[in-house]
Amino acid sequence: MEATEFFIDLADRITLDDWTFHLIGFADDDEYFEELRQKSKSVDGLIFEGPVPPGEDMEWYRRAGLFVNTSTAEGFPNSFIQSWIHGTPVASMEVDPDGLICEHKAGVHEPKFGKFVGEVETLLKNSELHAEKSRNARQLGKQFNIRSTAMKYLEIYRELLG
Repeated sequence: MEATEFFIDLADRITLDDWTFHLIGFADDDEYFEELRQKSKSVDGLIFEGPVPPGEDMEWYRRAGLFVNTSTAEGFPNSFIQSWIHGTPVASMEVDPDGLICEHKAGVHEPKFGKFVGEVETLLKNSELHAEKSRNARQLGKQFNIRSTAMKYLEIYRELLG
């Protein structure tokens, strides 16, 4: 299953009146992009946003109740950091860099799709659990701000210079 199709299937399986899924992004293949747009129309509670202009993505991270990562493999995604800085929990089937999602309880990480859907639905239904994971995400995000990252580099440089 393609990554974007996985997101559409997730939105199709979770039918909570209080939540709306927004599919943001693009595809290099125009025909495939249009296929995704059409498939999205058949899912209640899913809005196909398409590409977001540069600079407007931070507003989406700030407003999101949950960021769903659809990548199957990547290093340390900036999208996780942007989510956590805004206190947005991350849900990811495949990627959990350094085990941070699980260790800090800052979202959902479950590689089996059926269980993943269940855990995401539980998170979205339970406002106390969601608030806890949001707080944890915000705390985790503090570790990745520019100042703390610069300070880590400064420590490394000082050690190297003796």
